[in-house]
Amino acid sequence: MINQILLGLSTGAMYSLVAIGLVMMYKVSGVMNFAYGNMGMFMTYVIWWLSSSIGLNIFVSIALGIIFAAFMGILVERYGLRPIRHLSHGSMLIVTFGILMILEGLAVQLWGTEYKSFPELITGAPYVIR
Repeated sequence: MINQILLGLSTGAMYSLVAIGLVMMYKVSGVMNFAYGNMGMFMTYVIWWLSSSIGLNIFVSIALGIIFAAFMGILVERYGLRPIRHLSHGSMLIVTFGILMILEGLAVQLWGTEYKSFPELITGAPYVIR
């Protein structure tokens, strides 16, 4: 029972982080960014690629992935959304949907559709909660 509670709390924490990010983005820019989730997916693939293909330490890969995510966010805002700020919200939504599709297609072309996994961060015997 305690395991399910802890799993529920951790899953809920992840959902709340995503929701807070979406709300913050909407409040700051005034645009509901459909590409928000795909930007996270793309950054996760970048981190996986840095750690598995390049062979960097997973924590270094995460740090570089965060830096790359910030750079990518700046690029999307500067070159994708800022030039069309004077247009309607519908136009901006369509642009973010286009960014979503570009990121998804690029991820499929670069890394394929097969299952990927990260290395284990914590090794050893699990701690059982009773």
